[in-house]
Amino acid sequence: MSVVAGRAHRVWAVLRSERRLAAIAGSVVGSTLVTSGLGLLFWMLAARGLAPGPYGSLGAATAAMSFLGMLGSTGLGPLLISELPRTAPERRWELFSVACVVAGAVGAVLGGLFAAAVATTGRAWEPLAAPGPAWWWFTLGSSLTSISAVLDNAMLVVGNPAVQVWRNTVASTWKVVVLAVALPLSAVSVALGLAAWATGMLAGAAMAGRAAARTMPGPRLVPWARALRLIRHNALSAVAHQGVNLALAASSVAMPILIAWVVTPVENGVFTAVRLAAAQACLLPFALSMALFAASSGDDELDVERSRRVLLAALGISLALYAAVVVLARPVLLLFGSDYADAGVPYLRVMALAAPLLVFKDQFIALARLRRRIRALVPLVVASAVLELSLTTIGALRWGLLGGIGGWVVALAVQALYTAPRLTWRRPRRPEVTASG
Repeated sequence: MSVVAGRAHRVWAVLRSERRLAAIAGSVVGSTLVTSGLGLLFWMLAARGLAPGPYGSLGAATAAMSFLGMLGSTGLGPLLISELPRTAPERRWELFSVACVVAGAVGAVLGGLFAAAVATTGRAWEPLAAPGPAWWWFTLGSSLTSISAVLDNAMLVVGNPAVQVWRNTVASTWKVVVLAVALPLSAVSVALGLAAWATGMLAGAAMAGRAAARTMPGPRLVPWARALRLIRHNALSAVAHQGVNLALAASSVAMPILIAWVVTPVENGVFTAVRLAAAQACLLPFALSMALFAASSGDDELDVERSRRVLLAALGISLALYAAVVVLARPVLLLFGSDYADAGVPYLRVMALAAPLLVFKDQFIALARLRRRIRALVPLVVASAVLELSLTTIGALRWGLLGGIGGWVVALAVQALYTAPRLTWRRPRRPEVTASG
């Protein structure tokens, strides 16, 4: 017990000495918890106001809107984390505002085209038919999702990180309030659900935009010629960041589809509960890697000692969380129901091994972004996604659900063996790319 207490004390000392880093990590975790908690309440209210068919349509639409919003952000969020601290203060608003406008425009185009196309493919998508009200709200929601992703990343480096928590709180609370008012009036519909979603994000985005305007001086209107120069100057870097984002998201998006394809429906239901529970153990270590990226961005040279401290803190936290999962696996799964607890304990204990293994991958990516070596990172993350999907599929086909989860964990272990020696053992060169502006 004394050894465990000593390690916990050292981890706490690291976080306490890195106040800004801890604040950024806290904002990432807090935003996720707020969104998850209030999101659950939103879907509980929607289930009471909609029949199963429209409820499924709303769920499919919001999932698609989130994915299109991620595509629409076009890598501009990580780009702003990298470039804003290196940009002259009087030029920051230009880069920030152009990034938000571009993300919003791309998100709107993707949303409008997607909704119009899929509305003819099946009954689940019929409510999105153009130019109906649901189509308009879906298009607006896709645009605002893209803008919100950029806003959240920008506020980590040029504003108060807590704004991210408050923005998500306002947005999520508004969605719940709209449904809570509409439910007694029997006015809940797919269009209303999308309207609540979009207007909630609009309120949160307005709040974050106002906070950003206070922290970034300069003219509010950017001339077209200047905006086009900024777009041309940063386009390749944004595309590289987006490639990394897409490759990193590929396995998380495709893995549930692969599992559902190769296992029984009952096993797939257990996997869904296990995946949601295991994801919580990965949250804080990931937040620390994102915080390292945001807190160190703009430094002429990477603080190697800081990155080592963060690595050790993330490892300590993830190992402690894994130990908690091993002990509390059954009580955690009982939150989803006794059937999940009876079947899912061994799956959860294996899947939670991802928490310490992902520490190495997350921080390796954060450091590569700090060193502005994004293009060189793309082949690695693509190869990682292929490895994870391949071993997951092979394991599931050969040994069922446990084999699929085990295959994914093995793929993460291979990546950890590759990235661990390359994290902080060599001092990086000074960046060669100059700041935007």
